[in-house]
Amino acid sequence: MLKQAHENRKKGQTFLNLQSSRSHSIYQICVTLGKSTGVLNLIDLAGSENCKSSGVDGIALDECKQINSSLSALSGVFKAMAENSNHIPYRDSMLTQLLKNYLNKDTKALMIVNVSPCI
Repeated sequence: MLKQAHENRKKGQTFLNLQSSRSHSIYQICVTLGKSTGVLNLIDLAGSENCKSSGVDGIALDECKQINSSLSALSGVFKAMAENSNHIPYRDSMLTQLLKNYLNKDTKALMIVNVSPCI
């Protein structure tokens, strides 16, 4: 199932990346032990990119803007949580809406960041 999901993920080519992921990917694994249930979310976020430098246009430009917008919204949620804000802006993107139940004070989150050393 994971292999099929990975194969269905949209990819494209830009000036900056020959195999750019054009979408985020969320894998949810639900585990039930007795009366306790947990959910493990494995999330591969599409990378933020400078839309002008990437040389995209048309649909790819729209994807670039949407990717950057959703990453900004996710950042806004983390910022609001860190500041103990009364309002967490989950509605700012589909990504944050999907993750709303898992991005709150009652959950544990771990982020692993892969950053290329290439310029």
